[in-house]
Amino acid sequence: MSAPRVSVVLPVYGGAAFVVEAVRSVLADDDPPRELVVVDDASPDDSATRIERLARADARIRLLRHARNRGIAAARQTAVDAARGDLVAFIDQDDLWRPGHLASRVEALDRAGETAVLVYSAIDVVDRDGRVVGDSSARLPGDVAGGALVAALMPPNFVSLGASVVRRDAVVRAGGFDATLRGGADDLDLLVRLARRGRFVRVDGPRPVRRLHDRNYTAAERMVPDVLRILEREAAADAAVARVARRARARLFYQLGRERHAAGRRVDALRALARSLAERPT
Repeated sequence: MSAPRVSVVLPVYGGAAFVVEAVRSVLADDDPPRELVVVDDASPDDSATRIERLARADARIRLLRHARNRGIAAARQTAVDAARGDLVAFIDQDDLWRPGHLASRVEALDRAGETAVLVYSAIDVVDRDGRVVGDSSARLPGDVAGGALVAALMPPNFVSLGASVVRRDAVVRAGGFDATLRGGADDLDLLVRLARRGRFVRVDGPRPVRRLHDRNYTAAERMVPDVLRILEREAAADAAVARVARRARARLFYQLGRERHAAGRRVDALRALARSLAERPT
């Protein structure tokens, strides 16, 4: 089989309740990919078995397995390393694509030329009943590049990897995913390094769907320390990032405080909220 133009990357860990729907949404696209690389990161459930059943019926699905759990960044990198396409698209195990997803992004990247490394859109957020409860469109900036683009990626990051198509060679040149980041900040880390290498292009095509449920991977308690390290690293190197660092820190500690409060950890929540106020009293 000749090499596909686009390879889709799907990391899986304990995603049995959702991953089949995610796979079917990719393969039901108007112009579906010829390669979907699924990496099972040693799931404790039957995620891999469910994907195997789909793969037996559809040669476009490639299932790779980690012998031990290595984290989402490592799973994404395993898929990128195995991908045969010039372009890479991403989807998480509990998210969904809408028809027209790939075509809108690939066409936009082709129009933008080689200086563009990534194309993205807003996302819709839905609850467990499928109702849209939010979207990210208000966070999307205008045309920015260089240090201003990196600064715009600082919390709240406006690019969802699951809404993006990226040039694979740009991911390779940027160093790929950092497998030491296991708290959910690996996408931000890669996006920052990609932003140093080229333009990001916005498309108003179909928005992917992020589903909210009680097992979402992203959690402030494990994510915030890694995001803070990325923020401080970039602020030390770039004045544009340094100018937004206090705002970004305040947002991170506020998010952490809210999560701790919801978990009943009120003293820890107050400590985090106090740090948020110290960074940005207004």
